[in-house]
Amino acid sequence: MNERIESCKKVMGNTLQTPKENLAKEEEEEEESSGSSFTCEICIEPMAASKKFKNKNLCTHPFSQDCIAKYIQVKVQDDNTAKIECPGLECRHDLDPFSCEPIVPASLFSKWCDVLCEDYVLGFERSYCPNTN
Repeated sequence: MNERIESCKKVMGNTLQTPKENLAKEEEEEEESSGSSFTCEICIEPMAASKKFKNKNLCTHPFSQDCIAKYIQVKVQDDNTAKIECPGLECRHDLDPFSCEPIVPASLFSKWCDVLCEDYVLGFERSYCPNTN
């Protein structure tokens, strides 16, 4: 019975998740259950799967939480960057600030939020009312 349901889902498509999201979740669950390790693409060091950064299922590049935290720190403090792209090669996804909040210091997260708000507000073209009354 379960096989028929699964084959039907494959044919009909799951409207709640795309196949890419399903694959990412399966890989994540497999990694966590096996207690495996991964190699961080920034520092090229082997890490425990528990230290892998998860970007809210936007992309699944293997980066350690420490390396991503340092990457964010440089982008926010040195470059004053609001939208921080994933450091993965040819990846165009932005890092999700709320996925990053637990791994960066509170002061850095606050500054990043300030920069994001400033970028959002200044992104609008200003228009003034010609009527001074």
